Amino acid sequence: MNVNWLCILGLSTLSFSGCSEDKADEQSNSTEDTENTEDTENAEDTEAEVDPNDVDDDGDGLSENEGDCNDEDPEINTSGDDSTVDGVDQNCDGFDGIDNDGDGYATTEGGGSDCNDSDANISPSADEVCNAIDDDCDGIIDSNEACPCSLSTYEGHNYLFCEIESIWSDAQTACAANTNYDLIIINGELEQSWVWDTASTYQNRHWWLGLTDVEATDEQEPDSGWLWVDGTALNYANWSGGQPDNYENREDCAHMDLDSDESNNASQPGGWNDLPCEQSFWFDPVYFICESKL
Repeated sequence: MNVNWLCILGLSTLSFSGCSEDKADEQSNSTEDTENTEDTENAEDTEAEVDPNDVDDDGDGLSENEGDCNDEDPEINTSGDDSTVDGVDQNCDGFDGIDNDGDGYATTEGGGSDCNDSDANISPSADEVCNAIDDDCDGIIDSNEACPCSLSTYEGHNYLFCEIESIWSDAQTACAANTNYDLIIINGELEQSWVWDTASTYQNRHWWLGLTDVEATDEQEPDSGWLWVDGTALNYANWSGGQPDNYENREDCAHMDLDSDESNNASQPGGWNDLPCEQSFWFDPVYFICESKL
């Protein structure tokens, strides 16, 4: 075996080409070994650097990067049951409970405060308007502040007592301008008695009813052919004595006269009378009463 002793002894005063080649080979081999080692270490590091948010820690089939907002609880994920308001967002939608209408409030059925989760216009932050609906979910349907006339309630219906002198058609238009309202329909003695009693607390005498016979034939006049504003036929009446009489063949709309009572043959106080629909004053102004239809 040939040994280059001068290279081994490191005699720097002498120069041999063989020695330079051997050193260069050793240096090249050393560099390659270092690079291979670094490549292996980098590859190992890359394999070790796994995003923890890609791991399904709770075994519910979803990782955090796949939408699991709590990867420590298998009951909480995008398919979780979040039907109740309990302080936990079980279905990871950023909301506690069910909000079907997207108004930001959970339904009352699940413990929330939205009394109508199918209508985004109805919620605790909505403004109350006069429409026979509890818009702001405070448990009160309409209010005196929201409605244009004095509000009273009887048997689940709202009544607006409007002290505004009007002809019959204007009264009907004014009532219908409030969603779910129209001129009053009186269906029986109890309602009649309540309306008369309530109207009597105001300072006016005459109140339009939602009752006309404008479509009645000559044969039906004066006491047949009367219809309520919803198209139903008259099945209860409280006409004062001798009424309706279609005076001068021009009286087609009905009103309540608070001064008419049982003494002039009204079946109950507040007897009804027919007047010309275009008349707004008969000894006193004629006002009107609206009733909710819901």
